[in-house]
Order: sequence, then structure tokens, then C-alpha cells
Amino acid sequence: MHLNELMKIQRKSEKLSQAKFYEGIFQRNSASLFENHNEHFLKIADLPILADRSNLTIPEIIRTCNEDFKSVFDKDLETYYFVLSKIQQNPDSEYNQELYSLYQKSIHEKFTSLKYMNLYLLIKLQTSSLISEIIPVDKQDLADIKKMFSSSKRFVLYHYKILSNLCTIFPYSDLQTLIEQLFPLREDSDEQIKDTACLSLSNAIALSIFTKDYSSCFILLNHFETLLSNYTSYKYKLSFIASRNMLLYFTSGDIEHIMKVFSYVEILKQVESPEYVEQFHKNLQTIISKSDDEKAKQIFGVLDDDGQVLDPKNFDHKKID
Repeated sequence: MHLNELMKIQRKSEKLSQAKFYEGIFQRNSASLFENHNEHFLKIADLPILADRSNLTIPEIIRTCNEDFKSVFDKDLETYYFVLSKIQQNPDSEYNQELYSLYQKSIHEKFTSLKYMNLYLLIKLQTSSLISEIIPVDKQDLADIKKMFSSSKRFVLYHYKILSNLCTIFPYSDLQTLIEQLFPLREDSDEQIKDTACLSLSNAIALSIFTKDYSSCFILLNHFETLLSNYTSYKYKLSFIASRNMLLYFTSGDIEHIMKVFSYVEILKQVESPEYVEQFHKNLQTIISKSDDEKAKQIFGVLDDDGQVLDPKNFDHKKID
């Protein structure tokens, strides 16, 4: 739906004339041109007035009239996800060239746009294994991002989105400078930034646990705890508790800690998608598979070389490498 259509619907719903509804914004002829043909010279300051007159919030207006507020980047991102879905269904897809064109555009734009830098990372992370012309994220990419961040005077949502993606592949030692720049958050950070910052730390902690870098985990958990002291998110509070218990399990050997983590998985089943829960569960089983804890393996099962869960009741633990 376009903005003019929404405003016309709301004006009639409020039983207001054009003159009253658009007072201070449009003259009568201009109001008709707007409602009938979407022709206008609206200013940013007009949007809060329209929000009040229509009894809508500005976010509601933007979501409902997304076509009017969609940027060139938004359209590129939308195209990317469409093309990606097609290529995942068929790696030899005719869409490969379209994806490569987007990749080239992101290379051209990435040094002047955080949004395109993040798209560049997404394309590499999600498609380098599918298309040979697209290479994986490397240390040069990280160096470019560090240089880009060093000149930033204010950190915004896309700084944290970029960090979140980097945290899936680079260890804390490589990202320490960036993390120290971005944490703690500004006091006026909005919920989206806080949510993405939590995801960044969750990713970094998960990778540190996988690589047994436990000293880095403690540092990251401290950042996480500070962030959650100013952000009420039960989802990430649970994630923090699970991560802390996982770390305590590996540093103390007390199986009670890993039992608490699996209690968290049971809670996740009620609020997250089955795919997310299954992946989280498999990640835990992968970690336990690499440990020397036979008791934990007997309780939770392990993964074989193909990533399949072996039933703990039938598993011969003497065969563990």
C-alpha cells in the first residue's frame, strides 16, 4: 500500500474533510493530487502530523507503506534473498549471474556504505561455498572493516550487524579491537541495536567455546552481563545463562551446568522455531562429542562424522576417538 492510499483510508475512518486532515500540510488541490495520484512535496516534519491525524505511529506508517520508504539498498537486499533462495534450491541456477552482479556492486559500494559492507559479508558467508567466483571472508576483509570502523564517530545498527557476522568466523583475539570500540553501548542505543549487540556476543561466545578459548569467553560474558543490565530481554538473558553454564561446565567439569543448558533448550522449544532449536541442540551435541566427558555423552548422545545424532543407549563409547 502507498502512503496516499493509507492516509485516504484513515481520513475517511476518522470522518475528517481533506481541509481538516491536511491542514498545515496541503492546500485543497494539493490534497486531492496526493490522495488520488500520490503526487506531493511532503517534508519530513509532515510525517509526525500525519501520524497524529491518522492515529497511527510512524513505524506503523512505514511498515504499511513500505514501497514508499524502500531505499535502493532495501531493494538490493530483497533481491539478494530472493536470488539466494533460488540458488540454494538449484546451485546451477540461472540466478548465479544476478547474484554475482550484486556481489560486484557490494564490492564497489562497501567502502562508503556500512549497509553494502554488510551485504558483501552476507554474500561471502552464504554463497562462497556455492559459487567459485565468490571467495570466503578473509583477513583482508577484516582489516578493511577495522579501518572503516576506526573513522566512525558514532556507532549505529549496521556496525553491530557487521560485528555479528564477523563473530561467526573470527576469534576474539582478531575482533578484540572492534569489540572494545563497540562495547559498552551508548546509553541512548535503541532496542534494535541492543538486540543485535546481544547476537554479536552470543556468536562470539559460541565460537570461543567451540575453539576452547575459555579466557575470551569470560571477557565476552562480562560484556554480555553489562549489556543485559540495561536491556530487558528474556531471550538473551536465557542465552547468557546458558553460555555461562556451558563455560562453567567446561572449566569445572560439573555436569550439573550442562544439565541447566539443556533445560534452556526445553524453554527454547516453546518460543523459537523448530529449526533454530534443532541447530542449537546439535551445536551442544557437537561440543560434547569433542569433550572427554563420557557421562555427558551417555546422557545427551553424540554426533558421528556425518553430523547424525547417535542414540546414547546404543552407542559404544569405547569407539570414541
